[in-house]
Amino acid sequence: MDAVNGPGLARYASAEMMDHGKGIEYELAAFPVDACTRPEAIQRISATVAADI
Repeated sequence: MDAVNGPGLARYASAEMMDHGKGIEYELAAFPVDACTRPEAIQRISATVAADI
């Protein structure tokens, strides 16, 4: 819950100590947002399925 209600970051990282002092466990995450920067390039397609007779 560290990143709630704050500005977005390109990557999120956190570290926690492992049980019995075995080391550090890292977790990394990225949540990119897809944005169309060229809407004129969008193509619409359609497909039909033929019925078996």
